[in-house]
Amino acid sequence: MLKRWFFITICSSLLLITACAPSVTPAAPLPTAQEQTQPPMNKPTPLPTDQQTTPLPTIGIIIPQEEADMIFEKVRLMIAEQIHTAPETLSLIEMSPVEWPDGCLGLASPDEMCLQVITPGYRLFIEVNGAILEVRTDQNGNQVRINRETMLPDVRESEREVPARCKQDGMKTFVDFTDGYCFAYPADFVADTRGLAAVYAQPENPANSEAVVARLDVFSSPAVSEAVLERLVSEFRKSFEGPNSPANLSQTQITLDGQPAEVLEPIPGRLSSRMVFALHNGMFYQLIFSPIDEPAVASDLERLYETVISTFTFIP
Repeated sequence: MLKRWFFITICSSLLLITACAPSVTPAAPLPTAQEQTQPPMNKPTPLPTDQQTTPLPTIGIIIPQEEADMIFEKVRLMIAEQIHTAPETLSLIEMSPVEWPDGCLGLASPDEMCLQVITPGYRLFIEVNGAILEVRTDQNGNQVRINRETMLPDVRESEREVPARCKQDGMKTFVDFTDGYCFAYPADFVADTRGLAAVYAQPENPANSEAVVARLDVFSSPAVSEAVLERLVSEFRKSFEGPNSPANLSQTQITLDGQPAEVLEPIPGRLSSRMVFALHNGMFYQLIFSPIDEPAVASDLERLYETVISTFTFIP
């Protein structure tokens, strides 16, 4: 089964980082954490330019389903025209907010001059006639570009092998072949059913939508070739440690599947969080664990953190 995801509503203060396009919900919710049900994607290869920078997470509010449908319907005809097919043959698999590294949405032609400015927009995965393609748009849906390197046959997750490290006895497994990662998590946690890349502890009262529980949200986006993890984290810190936002963040180094990773905490917000940053294979990953300032859920959060960090695996 194909997965939809987009990044999460984590904390309103992080809007200082992003300038931000609003997050959107997928066109129809699908389970996010199932073993061997997800299609693989070729990772888009960003075009290197001297002035490109990898954008930080785009964080906003979840908009109503009907607005997400409107975005897709607005670009559906333009997509169909570019690939010479009927609009009704297109179906949306995923939609997520992204800040593209330039005005060409990271897909400039060799002789094209692009405005070197971060461009908020959306990253869509579309299914058409048994193939999957990546579509990039600006925030208003006025510019639509297709990454034709992703127009590959639709191979089901059942044909892909989940790394053994992500499959632990007594644990559940979260798999995202699209963005290339998986991890194990405690069996008493559940995956978000709204298409988000997230898992959370089950609340004592499921009817209480405001219950505070331990939670992990994962955001991933294409990184430009010259991106450096330390520089990205340093830029992130600046937004919280200036004279108008005197946060005191702790930074530590860990490894994520053998790759260098940086941990920042406490990230301020309605619920403080711990963020793990990593770069791998052209993708920029952020793992957000929250809340870290609620004693009632501290034990659950540490169990989740230790399990995920020790089993997180990048999928080639």
